[in-house]
Amino acid sequence: TYSKNPPSVNNVGMAHEHPLEFEKICLRELEHIIQVNMGATVMMTRIVLPEMKRRDRGLVVNVSSSAGLNHLPYLSMYAATKAFLNSFSRALKEELFFTNVHCQLVIPMFVLTNINAEWE
Repeated sequence: TYSKNPPSVNNVGMAHEHPLEFEKICLRELEHIIQVNMGATVMMTRIVLPEMKRRDRGLVVNVSSSAGLNHLPYLSMYAATKAFLNSFSRALKEELFFTNVHCQLVIPMFVLTNINAEWE
């Protein structure tokens, strides 16, 4: 059925092509990982939140990764950006506590995706 208040589901993520030492990741790629993994969620949330608050109803769902809970050598940027999403989502949940707008954080464990398919 159609909902007049659909949730905003932020489910994006990318890492460098192969596990690398941090200093070997080119600067352009570092910037792109930050823009995709952090920027997309932050910007989309910023866009939808005012309307959700105006309607006094809404749900933001941010999909992170267990990588954000762990120290992952050679995937430091991916792990760091997912840790940011964890912190951002928890802080937003607290900001919205006294409203009917909610923020949920989903932290899946290992999921086979295009990011890690070659790492098997």
